[in-house]
Amino acid sequence: PLVYIKQGLESSGPSYVSLLFANYGGAISEVGCFWILLGGAYLLYRKVINWVIPAVILATVFVLAYILGSDGLYNILAGGVMLGAFFMATDWVSSPMTTTGQIIFGLIIGICIVLIRVYGGPSGAVAYSILIGNAFVPLLDKVFKPKRFGEVVAA
Repeated sequence: PLVYIKQGLESSGPSYVSLLFANYGGAISEVGCFWILLGGAYLLYRKVINWVIPAVILATVFVLAYILGSDGLYNILAGGVMLGAFFMATDWVSSPMTTTGQIIFGLIIGICIVLIRVYGGPSGAVAYSILIGNAFVPLLDKVFKPKRFGEVVAA
């Protein structure tokens, strides 16, 4: 399906339903978005992950792909965007601590995914984007420090 995005032929690729329920061949990260969404919902329900990073990544990919003339929903459902947003980018060790840092982290990843898909090779965009985002985490954690427990901000 990523080849269809690169060539601008999303309409001739698998349908949204096929992308959602894995009714075509492909790697596990590229098919079955419904099951990945279900797993992400379970992690959110159990409070294992925070909703901010996946929501910002998915929204950024959708909006930026649409702005650049591609189908935003197809970009989310095709490839490893869902898997990356819910299971890779939310890793506790390599994601920012603060909500502001998580929003910027998600924006960096989402922007990189679309730019790599549009101007580079379509495969591997999610993995490379998460690695690029991870490079910014120490800076985000330094700039947006969490408030210490019991700390009162001076007025």
